[in-house]
Parts: sequence; structure tokens; C-alpha cells
Amino acid sequence: MEFDGYHVTATQNVKGILHSYNNSIPIKTGIEYMRKQLSIQGETKRKKPGSLGYGLYTFTEGIISPEKLINCYAKRAIGNVQIKKVTLHIDVNENNILDLTNYASKQYQNFANYCEAAEKYISRANLQFVSKGKNQFVWEGVAVELFIAEMESRGEMYYGVRRDTYTPLSVNSVDASLRRTSNGIEFLIRDWSIVSNIDHDVLKLSQEE
Repeated sequence: MEFDGYHVTATQNVKGILHSYNNSIPIKTGIEYMRKQLSIQGETKRKKPGSLGYGLYTFTEGIISPEKLINCYAKRAIGNVQIKKVTLHIDVNENNILDLTNYASKQYQNFANYCEAAEKYISRANLQFVSKGKNQFVWEGVAVELFIAEMESRGEMYYGVRRDTYTPLSVNSVDASLRRTSNGIEFLIRDWSIVSNIDHDVLKLSQEE
């Protein structure tokens, strides 16, 4: 399947993305990368996984256009610097995507069952990232990384993760962790092999809230 994923970041970061892509430098993701982070002394120095795990986060087509989502995200999260929209053209076999958008699917049920069975292990790792243990997104990211590692041990490879997003649409909106209604889709890129091309343009933020 082919589609576009839209990533937004400060202009200074785009050079690093292109360098990694053009030189096939592995994306920092996976169970070994998570273990490396957990071995770092000091909670604040460890890179925490997002709700889809480690990798390059993008917005794709969903209920609200990805253009609006990246605009709103940029206003809230990046600050007063020049921003670029990075368009990643993705071509990936559906069997290599962990799709968590369909709660009725066998794949989602397998993931939910794993989370239940490994809850203590997931929570223990989560507490090493967040000592208060109250960041739901980190817990879910840990769960995704552990689940993918388990599936890879059985011969299943996942190069991307798809999941609903709860991105706030204005600077005054409640945090995503407090939202209950999805407004789009996020796609996490874990391997450059599924990216066929990258374009980037300076993002001009709209003045709408």
C-alpha cells in the first residue's frame, strides 16, 4: 500500500532526517534501543518512547486533514523557530504494519492480549522512564516495543505502526492524554525501507485556532 506521512519539525532537524535516509542509517527504534535508554543513569536523560514506540512520527489521512494536525501540533510543541513540513512517501506491505486502529481485528486483539499478559513487565519498564508512572503514552509505547519484539521472535516483521491520534487542535485545548475522541491517524516509521521519497517545505502556520 502507498500513502504519504507528514512530519513537522524545526528546519534545523531536516538535514539529519535526510542524512539518515540517504545513507540508510537505521532509525533508532526497537527493543535493544529501549534497553539502551533504560541503562542510562538518570530518568530525565532517557529518551522515552511515544505512544507508538520509537521511530519517526507522521500524520496521515484521517478524520481531520494531516495538514491541519501538523499546523496545530507545531503551534503547541515546537515554538518560535522556522518549521518545515516533511512529506514521506511510504510504500509498505500491509503485513508489515502493526495496525492498532481496528479494535475488532485479530491483530489488535493479539496486542491487547499481550498487554494483559505482560502488564507487570510493561509497567515495571514504564516506571523506569516515568517514576510517577502516570504517563499513559509512555506505557503504551513500551507495550508496543515489547509486543513487536515478541512478534519478531516469531518471524513477523513490523516496519510501521498505525494508531488513532488525539492531537489538540488549539493552544488552549486539553492535553492529548485527557482526550477521548480520536481526530486523525498517526503512522510511525520504524525502517527507511518503506520510504520511497522525501520532500520538505517551510511550513507557514495559519492563524486559525
